[in-house]
Amino acid sequence: MDSKGSDAVQVESAVGALEGTSRRQSISSLGAIGGKVTPATATPTPAGAHTPVGARGASVAIPLHNLQESYVGNVSLRLGDAVNKVFMPPPGPIASTELCNGRCPPRWMKARELGEIIVHELRAALHDTYLLRTLLKSPVLRSLSFFLTRLSALPLPCEPFSPTSAKDLLEANIPIAIRFNLQLVRCAYELKHNLALAPPGVEDTLGPWKDKLDELMARVMGPLVVAIRGGLIAICARARTVETVGTGGTTAVSGGSMMLDAAVKVAAAPRSLSLGRVGPAATPAGGAGPPWIRDLAAFLGAVEKLILKLECGADADKWIVSIGTCAVWKGLLALSARKIVEEQPASPSAPAVAGAITVAKGLFKVAAKVTKSTPSPPESPKLHPAPLDSAVPTLAATGSQPALSDVAFIRLIGELELFEARLAHFTTVLSVAPAPPKHVMPGQCADASACGLCKTGRKFDDKAQEEDDDDEADPTGARGLAQCAMREAMQALSAVIVVVRASGGKWGMKDALLRSAGAGSAAVHAVGTGAASPTGNPSGWTRVPCPTLLHALDTIPVLLLLHIFVSRLPPSVPFRLPHELWGLKWDEYEAELRGFAAAEEWTPEIGWEMAGEVKRCEGIKGLNDEAMSRLALLRVAIESRDVGGGE
Repeated sequence: MDSKGSDAVQVESAVGALEGTSRRQSISSLGAIGGKVTPATATPTPAGAHTPVGARGASVAIPLHNLQESYVGNVSLRLGDAVNKVFMPPPGPIASTELCNGRCPPRWMKARELGEIIVHELRAALHDTYLLRTLLKSPVLRSLSFFLTRLSALPLPCEPFSPTSAKDLLEANIPIAIRFNLQLVRCAYELKHNLALAPPGVEDTLGPWKDKLDELMARVMGPLVVAIRGGLIAICARARTVETVGTGGTTAVSGGSMMLDAAVKVAAAPRSLSLGRVGPAATPAGGAGPPWIRDLAAFLGAVEKLILKLECGADADKWIVSIGTCAVWKGLLALSARKIVEEQPASPSAPAVAGAITVAKGLFKVAAKVTKSTPSPPESPKLHPAPLDSAVPTLAATGSQPALSDVAFIRLIGELELFEARLAHFTTVLSVAPAPPKHVMPGQCADASACGLCKTGRKFDDKAQEEDDDDEADPTGARGLAQCAMREAMQALSAVIVVVRASGGKWGMKDALLRSAGAGSAAVHAVGTGAASPTGNPSGWTRVPCPTLLHALDTIPVLLLLHIFVSRLPPSVPFRLPHELWGLKWDEYEAELRGFAAAEEWTPEIGWEMAGEVKRCEGIKGLNDEAMSRLALLRVAIESRDVGGGE
């Protein structure tokens, strides 16, 4: 054998040894993973040249690094083509309603395909660490950068959008620029969702890109969520005044039977939780409740359709929770500040006017002349007297007509329960419904079978235990925090219903406030010295309060608790609210209290102002026992929560 033939045999042996190494699997699978690898064409042999033994009829062997470069380049071309398809207009005619300034929105289906290709290639390269690292650093990151750069340049500037009703959130009424931008959100979500399915070991590389996609989604959705929250705030602000069922505006309070009829409609069957009904309230129908409840239900329904159409899965939870918690807080603030209607005795110096009463409208007292109302039919349901702590309003001492304050009390609880039912329905839009609490506050009522509060079956979280569980269950954050925030908001709503209902009583509420207070609070110290004991009850605590009430007092935000007690002060008490002392309008005051966290920051200052007002009003001569008792209850609430600044 000549020297050339010997060299050829040695080359073939070396190639065979190379193919027997660990990289043989990589080479043989490249075609199946990334498509066909174009075989190298053998160089023509000049005439008369000697062909090596063993190389006749076969292609020249391709070096390993050339095959890998060819495969990586092939993947890079596929990903680049997939990115381009996202931003190419679809084949066929395009409806004019889908074009904005002549531009077609990106195609979210193609964004999904891009993510699927990336995940497929990464999974196929798992057997070769070198190949996996090469794919990540070159074609994958290049395609992600290309996609994000083009998508980030597309959001269009939008005109101010302020939806005030459900009609404004219909697709046909949403500005075209916002609809265009929502398609960008869908594209970003589809790619991010598929990147989350990537194999383990690539999170450190893909994580920053998922964060950038999150930022793009937040940049588009943030202004829209703020606009939706603004519409909800305007609707919930109407809850501070009374709106008659079946009308579109705020009404002055009329005769007792008409008010009772309206209250019964608000707290429609099944019977109100305030009267001992077991189980949650039914979801209000489209025409149930006062106008603000109906408008709120329609508005939230339109929001649900808008978010569900985006199909952003768990990423939409934070938008739903932001909107839902805003509605809960603003609604509770308005309802807790609604003045319970109280009858004002006619002044001896003023001539009595038939049918004239003084009505508290919101927080401002106005006079309204009441016309004689049609008496209730004989078959109308009557409210029966009940013990003071049962919080079921009693009839007036004379006649069968209920007091205006009793009817307003029923109306308030009925609206709270309809409000709770509508918000509970809204939370079903979440990708995963908030889990029930694993730990509830302990305690058993001494007379659970007869206690109207315990019959409702309301349970409240044991916050200390729940915080530990939440940290362990979801240390990363997003979905767990969103569900936690929504659950806490709904727990606060449930607590407000219990406290409002129990606020009809006197001694039971005061005892519950004292027992739920911290051991070092000023109120507990006052009980020990006898200073806080009501007249005729020097021992301070008269009975063991219902644990449901105790748990509600531990759960309710302190600011709402104080407003509930202020709303029950008789009109004869010249109590000034903090915003009145500061020279602010209610809208300005409410705007500062943006949410639960902001209210917690403002509570000490507001409590200090209220403590000063309680002290001033208690020094006024001529107040009756009812007024003094209500002021004492408010003082105990301030002192038991240590927000009075030592007043």
